[in-house]
Amino acid sequence: MKLIKANTLFFPFLVFSTYAFIILESYSYIGVLRRFILVDSRFLILLAMISTILLIGRRLNSLCFLTFKINKIIFILSLIAYLVMQFLESLHFHNYVFSTYHIQPTNFFYIVVFAFLIFIISRLLKQKLFALNTSVIRLIITTVTIFVFINGLVKTVDAAMYSDVYILTHLNSSYDYKMAERWGIYYDYMKFVKANTPEKASILIPPQELPWYSTGNRGLDLYFLFPRNLDNGSYNNLVDLKKYDYILLSWGEWNEVEKDRYGWPKEKIMAEKIIYFDPATKLTKEKIKDYDPKDVTDGVWGLIKIKK
Repeated sequence: MKLIKANTLFFPFLVFSTYAFIILESYSYIGVLRRFILVDSRFLILLAMISTILLIGRRLNSLCFLTFKINKIIFILSLIAYLVMQFLESLHFHNYVFSTYHIQPTNFFYIVVFAFLIFIISRLLKQKLFALNTSVIRLIITTVTIFVFINGLVKTVDAAMYSDVYILTHLNSSYDYKMAERWGIYYDYMKFVKANTPEKASILIPPQELPWYSTGNRGLDLYFLFPRNLDNGSYNNLVDLKKYDYILLSWGEWNEVEKDRYGWPKEKIMAEKIIYFDPATKLTKEKIKDYDPKDVTDGVWGLIKIKK
């Protein structure tokens, strides 16, 4: 096929374009480029992986060999940079690297994984340990399957890496200190909710989407709030509030480009009272008033007691 023959020319371009996209998205979030070109860096990773596998059994040109050499250097340097980022996060606080250098370690980790995959395939090609003996369609299907697995693996390994590095650098710290440093505001907020709601309470939590990936994660919340009953609300419209006792007043603990998304719930609520929580001082303050999203200012957290 002409396309496979031309792949040796496409391969270097795809690899370095993929690196450029991942770097750009490491400074913001995965998907930021989708607004302009309809795809994100993960799509390019997939294309580059397919292109690499299609090199099997082909005569490689000097550009391909040069790409493999540069990729090896990128893999070593990116791995060192990623480990340094995790070390800095463990010494300071979760999200420190993004707050200070505007780089998200989780997104940057895609560079490490991508470079590692290219490196492994290049070594197999050099040793001629396998040959192209199946159809292109099967190769693409296999590559897509591997990519889906890797996409989930990146997030899992990144979270585990941070936890392991943090534990090793804080062996003598207390449980509360470790949890607060690991989870940030989320842990302190969950302690606040637990302390201010009875065990039989039914609580409406935010939808599990940006910027509430943690507070909107019902399974994760239950780890801290069990045996309370938790249900997810929606972004714009709340469900029937009659069966709930409380609603989380959650500003949002994940970075979001669209600032107007912060702050939940988005509708007015007849409230018995609102208990506000200050993450900095850990102090609480009660107000007897209804909830109006227009009153919500930057960084507001709390708990709304629904009026029956």
